[in-house]
Amino acid sequence: MKKILFSVASKLEMRNHLLVPGGTFELLNNDKDNKIVLIISNPMYDRYKDYFDSLKSESVEIELIDSQYHMVGKNWLQKLFIFFYSYLVFTPTTRLIASKGARTGIVAAGGRSYLYGLKWLNYQLFGHFRFIKKYFVPRIYFYVFKDRPYKFLFDKHNPDLIFLPNVAHGPDIHLLAEAKRWGIKTIGMCGSWDHFNKYFVPLRLDRLLAWNDPLKEEALDFEAYESEQIEVVGFPQYDMKYKDVIWDRKEFLIKIGCPENKKIILFASEGAYFPDGPDVIDMIDKWIVNKKLSKDAFIILRLYPGVGPDKILYQRFLNHPNVFIDLVDNWGSRENLINFTNTIYHSDVIISTYSTIAIDGVVFDKPLINTNFDGYQKRPKNKSVKRLESFSHFKHVSDTGALSNVESENQLLENLNKYLENPSFNHENREVMQKRMCWKLDGKSSQRIVDAITKYLNE
Repeated sequence: MKKILFSVASKLEMRNHLLVPGGTFELLNNDKDNKIVLIISNPMYDRYKDYFDSLKSESVEIELIDSQYHMVGKNWLQKLFIFFYSYLVFTPTTRLIASKGARTGIVAAGGRSYLYGLKWLNYQLFGHFRFIKKYFVPRIYFYVFKDRPYKFLFDKHNPDLIFLPNVAHGPDIHLLAEAKRWGIKTIGMCGSWDHFNKYFVPLRLDRLLAWNDPLKEEALDFEAYESEQIEVVGFPQYDMKYKDVIWDRKEFLIKIGCPENKKIILFASEGAYFPDGPDVIDMIDKWIVNKKLSKDAFIILRLYPGVGPDKILYQRFLNHPNVFIDLVDNWGSRENLINFTNTIYHSDVIISTYSTIAIDGVVFDKPLINTNFDGYQKRPKNKSVKRLESFSHFKHVSDTGALSNVESENQLLENLNKYLENPSFNHENREVMQKRMCWKLDGKSSQRIVDAITKYLNE
């Protein structure tokens, strides 16, 4: 029997690999030659204890870890080293985060934007050398970070392989380091499609499973992977499209309190990235009331994940006749993931702001609008939503032409009416985006992940 350590560091990994019916975890567990040890942080386990306990069996164990052990420097040498390797990548996204900051209301660069020039110089001097990324940083890492917070897991289980689905973040970085000390096989993924263009990750997996071609390109260009280490597998969460989970539309409309004859406009809040979202909701509500839309409509407001601050931001729309606020913790259970899938499927137009939900929408060929103006405000350049045009990862999306990028209230109204009247408008570009960003929509991404794990495990 082969023993696999399987990290579940956050709700994203829980969604991607555990909640999808017939997903990565279930497929691995179906192989009776496997023994799986799920590694879960204490707070995650406490929050979803009943769910995780339901997974325990003779072939599945659960190990809890201290999630407070972050990838931060404990002494001056570690802090200096993290600074050095992090800025071996310096994309437009990195520049934005290191100067203006990506989120309003949050101090840019942790209050150290004055270090921008040093970060840029670090990249210019060292970031172009593949040798430094591939050999120097990994070797020095083990001299600088001698602490081994997860050694006990390897002492206890002596695994054959570890699967790390969020390798750009801790605790997966520390788990990867421990696996390398032991000579254990490592295979894994990014937690999301937008991680590799922001900063350099100091250690490399033996095998990287990429969501799509853009992520593979970034792994090669920015993270010093070799082509033979990477396999493109698709998005496991999009296997949901091919599961029997779609509700009857009438049933869905009753659930959200929407009359049968209305079109659904889904507005996805981006929280601190776009604090003017309430203005956009207000605009659409006024157009509904004044009958300025080409079709009668109803708004679903999806709050930004971790909805606490958003509840306050959008408080005036609670119990609003034209707005349903989705308060569901979408990644907290399989039922909630099914709810999210149906929200996307039954929406007629999706409005977002430089958001992954644009990719979620294109899975079902939904008309997409990107808001690129500051609501009723006129914000300074460093606070304007237009600063997000710098997002390197999102250029992969916007370059397909699948999104209508609106620069004003009038353009938003014009494009909304266009899509409500003719949902097939811009379909060809959405097909291009599907192929570019989703890679392959066939319901088999989870199976490809498991096939890759099994193949490497048995090599």
